[in-house]
Amino acid sequence: MKTYKIQNDILYAEISSRGAELLSLKCGETEIIWQGDEKYWKDRSPNLFPYVGRLWQKTYIYDGRQYPLDIHGFVKNSVLEPESVTEAAASFALKSSDETLKIYPFDFLYKVNFEIKNDALYVTYEVENTGEKTMYFGLGGHPGINLPLDNGHVFEDYALYFCKDAAPEKAVFSEDCFFLDAYEPFALCEDQRLDMEHNLFDNDAIILKNHGGRVVLKPKRGGRGVTVGLRDFTYLGLWHRPKTDAPYVCIEPWTSLPSKRGVITDIAEQSDLIKLEKTEKYTACYYIRPAVFD
Repeated sequence: MKTYKIQNDILYAEISSRGAELLSLKCGETEIIWQGDEKYWKDRSPNLFPYVGRLWQKTYIYDGRQYPLDIHGFVKNSVLEPESVTEAAASFALKSSDETLKIYPFDFLYKVNFEIKNDALYVTYEVENTGEKTMYFGLGGHPGINLPLDNGHVFEDYALYFCKDAAPEKAVFSEDCFFLDAYEPFALCEDQRLDMEHNLFDNDAIILKNHGGRVVLKPKRGGRGVTVGLRDFTYLGLWHRPKTDAPYVCIEPWTSLPSKRGVITDIAEQSDLIKLEKTEKYTACYYIRPAVFD
């Protein structure tokens, strides 16, 4: 695996060819991305494709046949080819192969594009159906954000602020993290704030729809934080290792949900998966913008 660097006068990023994973995002000397301490979580910012979350029995059905697929798909463990690397941008691609066809029976071209523009890093996914049959998939990101982001704060000093028009609803999950086909209201503080507390994640990830398209993670009394824009994604996932004091939080843009509990999913029937016909393309982008807030 190789590492590629992009930068401008404000930001610096490193990306691995393994999974096109963002390894580092720095604003000055401040490291934004979780650095993968195995005590809590060995990854940093994996990309999720062609499925998001867990499948019941790690299996799905397509055209009457069962296929194996682990949590979050196979891109995170694949080596992507660098298509283009410039001073402030890099693009990585994965094409279907004999190996991918054994677990995902579709011909595809998958790309992850990174670009630093001014004070933000933009991550854009592109998927093209290069085969003859209709293709079904989900995708997303899983960036871990260091907390605290400076020596003057602790984890509990931070809050996640939602847009004024956000009305988040929480997907209801079983104890083993499968969707129970229901949603419930997700209460925020009066200023659309969710205070960061480690016990938020004791039951694993929080998955929200109607998230408003943008969230700001920052200290409640001001300091360094990040804005994450995810308007192209239906769901917002929030996570750190359950029942720990993990010093990070993942802010995850998702297009779809995991499978339902007790059901081996037929992916042609899962309503929130993206559907592409022959030669069609799909694009979705999220961004991370570090800043110092009042």
